[in-house]
Amino acid sequence: MKNLFMRIWRKFNHLLRTKSAAVAQMKKKLFRKRQNLQGTSSGIPPKHQLCSVVIPALNEEKAIASVVLYALSDTATGEVIVIDDSSIDNTARLAKESGAIVITSSMLGKGASMHDGIEAASHDYIVFLDGDLSGLQENIVSKMLEPLLSDNADFIKAKFSRGGGRVTELTAKPMLKVFFPEVSCISQPLGGIIACKKALLKKLTFESGYGVDIGLLIDAHLKGARICEVDIGSLEHDSQPLVDLTTMANEVARVIHHYSRQAGRLHVEQISEMYEEQRVATASFDYIINRQKGRRKVVLLDMDGTITPNRFVKDLAKFTHTEETLDALLDSAENDAATRSEKIAEIFKFTHRNQFEKVSMSMPIRDGVIEFVNQMKRNGFMVGLISDSYFIAA
Repeated sequence: MKNLFMRIWRKFNHLLRTKSAAVAQMKKKLFRKRQNLQGTSSGIPPKHQLCSVVIPALNEEKAIASVVLYALSDTATGEVIVIDDSSIDNTARLAKESGAIVITSSMLGKGASMHDGIEAASHDYIVFLDGDLSGLQENIVSKMLEPLLSDNADFIKAKFSRGGGRVTELTAKPMLKVFFPEVSCISQPLGGIIACKKALLKKLTFESGYGVDIGLLIDAHLKGARICEVDIGSLEHDSQPLVDLTTMANEVARVIHHYSRQAGRLHVEQISEMYEEQRVATASFDYIINRQKGRRKVVLLDMDGTITPNRFVKDLAKFTHTEETLDALLDSAENDAATRSEKIAEIFKFTHRNQFEKVSMSMPIRDGVIEFVNQMKRNGFMVGLISDSYFIAA
């Protein structure tokens, strides 16, 4: 009886595996059929296989099959190579069943996986995709290749919209503005969707860990590559746990500092400037809204004249005995708003932080403001404070 049960169980498993393989094969045939019917809207003729799509993957069984099939559906794709970074789930099996060439990475880490993919690629053009992507528009591979084929760029980064991106906004972009302003305009410096010639990629250094993508961007720039972005619309990534975001931020900062030192750009003044860029980023309205994803109602209150009946700079001038200088500046009609703010900053240039804090703590708050704010928060509103004064006071 036991042997009979085991034979039935083995046959049942065999049927499941056969069905799974048949479904995967059917999907591939469907995509190939669509591929043959596609037009030339991307500028690449049907079946004109130009590139190797390389997908570094670690435990991506949820999405890897759909990403592989998506890449195979593009007319420019000649092969899809999945570099499995010793996954403990079914990533490798699902990728292979979906039609990818699967290679186990020679070393742990995304950088090593990307490098292995370059070595295994049989085409001169390479497009990197992430293994956890979803919500992709059609023909992204072809779109990424267009600047290379027209010889308008050497290194292409995907530009896309998505939620989150805290490490990008709070670490990568502020540091790039200070140390590498030439590439600070790149909207997704940490994005893993890249197109490049194999010959250039072989000259670049592949960092380990989360710093690999921004490292490639900076290294390509320092080696004189022409860099551009291709807008691929919106896409979805799996969000990272907070502990991973901390590690990511540290590794991104390490890589940028490494290349800054290598390029002779690492100076004390730049560190101070970087901190200011990060402070401004955390105060931006877009960042604050992203942090409050569940709230869709916002109340904004002006500090001077609304929260407090006073104006902070006037109270500070009174405290520091610079009232006459400030009044003369405020009464002048010669300066625009930006110039006036700069000249006000000059007045308080050598004022100690403790004095700023003492004045702000002494300013009265209008009656009813605290109760109003608490009631708005209870009603589900996010309450924001707006001020064109010093952030310490706000």
